[in-house]
Amino acid sequence: MTSIVRVFVDTNVLIYASVLSSPYVDIARNKLVALRDSGSELWISR
Repeated sequence: MTSIVRVFVDTNVLIYASVLSSPYVDIARNKLVALRDSGSELWISR
């Protein structure tokens, strides 16, 4: 049985990943891509 890993992604990570001048842009993008590629279910607050 395969279990789905659910990961809460803080809004700041999304901002860092989308602002090219952020010093964290590469780290944030790489982490989001790794989570997506691992099949994790990504959750955000609304």
